Amino acid sequence: MFPYPSGELHMGHVRVYTLSDALARFRRLQGKEVIHPMGWDAFGLPAENAAIQRAVLPDQWTEANIQSMKKQIQSLCCSFDWEREIRTCDPSYYKWTQYIFLRLHEKNLVYQKEAMVNWDPVDETVLADEQIDVNGRSWRSGAKVQKKYLRQWFIRTRSFAQELLEGLRNLPHDWDEVAAIQRNWIGQCSGSFIEFDLKMDNRLMKEKLAVFTSEPEVLHGLSHINIAPISPLNKEAYYKGAAGGKVIPLKISAVSRVTQAEVPVFLNAEVDYGAMDYQNKPYLDSKLGVPSIDVADQKMAAVFGLPYCRVVGDDGRMLNSGELNGLDREEARRVMLARCKELRVGGDWTSPKLNDWCVSRQRYWGTPIPMIHCDSCGTVPAPYDQLPVVLPKLQPDQFQKGPSPLRQAAEWVKTACPRCGGPAHRETDTMDTFVDSSWYFMRYLDPNNDRLPFDPALVEPWVPVHLYIGGVEHALTHLFSARLFQYFFYRENMVSKPEPFHRFVTMGMVKGETFREQKTGQYVLAQDVEKKDGVLVTKSSGEGVTKTWEKMSKSKMNGISPQSIVDEYGVDFTRLTMLSYVAPTSDRHFEIEKAALRWMNQVWQLVVAFRKARELAGRGTTATSQSKTGLKEKEAALNDARNRCVRNVTYTFTEGFTVNAGIVQIQHLTKALKKFPPELSPMNLEYERALGDLLIMIFPTVPCMAAELWSAFSAVTTQPGFTKEPVVCQRWPQVDKEYHMPLLVTVNGHEAANIAMTGVEAEKLTMDDAIGLVKSKYAEKWQRWSSLPIISMQFKLHAGHHVELALEVEKPKKPTAQPESEEQSEKKEER
Repeated sequence: MFPYPSGELHMGHVRVYTLSDALARFRRLQGKEVIHPMGWDAFGLPAENAAIQRAVLPDQWTEANIQSMKKQIQSLCCSFDWEREIRTCDPSYYKWTQYIFLRLHEKNLVYQKEAMVNWDPVDETVLADEQIDVNGRSWRSGAKVQKKYLRQWFIRTRSFAQELLEGLRNLPHDWDEVAAIQRNWIGQCSGSFIEFDLKMDNRLMKEKLAVFTSEPEVLHGLSHINIAPISPLNKEAYYKGAAGGKVIPLKISAVSRVTQAEVPVFLNAEVDYGAMDYQNKPYLDSKLGVPSIDVADQKMAAVFGLPYCRVVGDDGRMLNSGELNGLDREEARRVMLARCKELRVGGDWTSPKLNDWCVSRQRYWGTPIPMIHCDSCGTVPAPYDQLPVVLPKLQPDQFQKGPSPLRQAAEWVKTACPRCGGPAHRETDTMDTFVDSSWYFMRYLDPNNDRLPFDPALVEPWVPVHLYIGGVEHALTHLFSARLFQYFFYRENMVSKPEPFHRFVTMGMVKGETFREQKTGQYVLAQDVEKKDGVLVTKSSGEGVTKTWEKMSKSKMNGISPQSIVDEYGVDFTRLTMLSYVAPTSDRHFEIEKAALRWMNQVWQLVVAFRKARELAGRGTTATSQSKTGLKEKEAALNDARNRCVRNVTYTFTEGFTVNAGIVQIQHLTKALKKFPPELSPMNLEYERALGDLLIMIFPTVPCMAAELWSAFSAVTTQPGFTKEPVVCQRWPQVDKEYHMPLLVTVNGHEAANIAMTGVEAEKLTMDDAIGLVKSKYAEKWQRWSSLPIISMQFKLHAGHHVELALEVEKPKKPTAQPESEEQSEKKEER
């Protein structure tokens, strides 16, 4: 996940980037081609606030922050490919964001309508939710925030609902938490939105009305449309009757482009509009009135004298429905949806719960929306050959007032209509920054392309992205918008696979020691706290203090600068502290891990001792297998420790990305090396191989120390598997073919059987072989498993670690209790 350039790295950044760097280095050592890019999610409100508060231009503030953060990241020795660096605020990048927007517009997947926003009446500007305090007041002016309708741009998220929902089924288990949340966001796909034109005083209005229905096939039987009180069409200017009633006829009528029928629209507070959201508001704000299939609609038609026709016969086939006549309802539904799609008035099977994505922002520092408004032609797209529509330069005092700062750039706003050539004006809203970050990972693959966002042929071998790492808070929204864009690229044949990411690591938070006064609840700096008589108190007042662990932040006075740790302990220790002891997905309580320092010192001493002893023995001496009393057993033990370490570290780095568990395994190998007799170790082949493998395996986590130690080790090593080249050029260690590599049988994710074999045997194994082995060694268990309906059976080689035969079976149903007989009931009463 690429960062917002705030100017300073925090420990959360360090945790994410050191993990991704460790895994990238590991894969390179395996001989893989690795793309490990970095970029900047560089548009956003903080830069605009800086223009107001510090009188510095957003582009200057952003650029200074990028340079500062880039220097900090580089100080962590992260192996990012800086040649692929991108910035979303660079015109060479947002040109293609605008291009994608226009492609969406071509496919009728972008539209403009009125939507409710937070309005500051003093500063005359739109506010994001986070700019409103707990009392509902603007953070800047202090004014009470109002709700106001403005015309906003939307992407038709609903068009992709069914595809996005079904795609969640095929994602790996890494996604379970995010998939459950996205599944809830999307909801059940149970109908389609159908768009109607609106008329008032016999003239077409700019607004359209999209109405959800689970029965689109009955559209020919429509007599009226109801809208809810929350609808943006609920305006007194539209009332035909007096306000105050529960059902008010409107001056507006709705015209179907499918049936050409024109029907009245009513404000109706009596209708059930369906499920409610967490604020107890209905997800839907309108409902079709079809009297022939709904009793309530029939009564309303009678009250208002609305004509209608019957559209479903007693045999379930369509009547009075044009081309649908004679079809059963299911087939008629398919035809109607296809017709709606053809006319671009809906037709996508979707969820009533999912909203289209509002991408308008009344801000300056964002991607300009490439649309032009003309009095004669209406709203038209900017031509592709005029992209990018570049942000004009504004001065800090032009950011103060108004619904959009871009309106201050009068010369920029004025333009010619690309259709008629007449006077027109540019759209002054900019895009939500999540639009920019919905496709950046694709640009990494082709960052210098000046013809397309990316070359489909070039990106083909690399998509989906193998691994995505990020914090769950931001990732939830970003992963949804990224999936949306990738499904659009898939529709447009720009990619061959619809999902953007394969594996996913949800990073836990980094928490710091936090101190608060018990009486006031105010946060206190750690250095202002002391312990007296076993109780924490403030040094200044002696007030009692409570200690907790909370997410690091300046406001909680518990933040620690990564640079301060690097300066005091070095970059390798800083990386090791963030990678060891705690799984990446768990929250980390940040503390200085003294045990990590001790282990680093132990590894250092092993290499120093080996180098010194080897030099004393003579550089020309070749290591041999020595025959001393008990040596074979010690060599065998070290060989087992080395193989076990290589096997487990490779597995943890590859499968679960639990680098912390891999570090533990390397520490076990360190102990095994320390136990080996020091007088024998300098010239022992087994010892030399284990020490060299250990240095290669620590390189992903502590690269500077590993490079230094390898330089010393390689100068005296005689092992044929090692070279004099730097450690970065070595190959990841391999498990001996003769070492044991078991066949594990799992049933519904739980280990059920374990069959021992060597790596040679395991790598030759087929699924049929594995089933045969299980049947012969675990006949009774196999009979029990196979007696249940088998949902799936998968055979997978986890290279160097184990072979897995994974069965998913239906769980046996619990027997239902039999009803008591009369005799049993009588005996129970007697007892």
